[in-house]
Amino acid sequence: MGPRTWAAIGNVLRISAVFGYLSGAVLGYKAIQLNQQGMAGDLVALTAGGAGVAIVIAVLLWNLKGPLIRGNLIARVLVGAYMLLWVVSTLGLGLIFIGIVYLFTGEPEAIDFYTKQREAKPHFKSPSGWRATGRVGPSGATLYSDAQRQENVGIFNSGVPVQVMDKRNGLARVVAATGEDGWIDVRTLTEGV
Repeated sequence: MGPRTWAAIGNVLRISAVFGYLSGAVLGYKAIQLNQQGMAGDLVALTAGGAGVAIVIAVLLWNLKGPLIRGNLIARVLVGAYMLLWVVSTLGLGLIFIGIVYLFTGEPEAIDFYTKQREAKPHFKSPSGWRATGRVGPSGATLYSDAQRQENVGIFNSGVPVQVMDKRNGLARVVAATGEDGWIDVRTLTEGV
């Protein structure tokens, strides 16, 4: 079975989890009512325990989609056996529900296949002797490679601290703390940090 099939099965489990959350909430409310009515402590504890079990199972069902898509063998075997028992116990009618969910399930995103944490961005060092003398204004600034505005090489976001190195033709040559440099329109610059 492909990733889309496992994603559809994961969505079926998530739909089941919603009903688990609801039944847990109803059982919890019932336990509160029984306690307020002065019923036996065992009955209240049993009802509250049932609510807790329903919530735990719902959380597990909700979180199984990711491991199924990524190919976790244990999750796939357990869920496959569970789904087989469910389809057999519903005399095959469960396949209709799975098919409908499959129709509305798209291919999983590429990020769903990977479990690696994103690597932290490398720390940068400001250029030697760099000090902020201004900030890019609230509208941001287009970054040009030269003072004639011939080539657009990037964009500075608003509020970026910059050091003004030179001014010509209504443009200012600036260097950001990251080392990026270029020419921006003087009107987009707020000097005097």
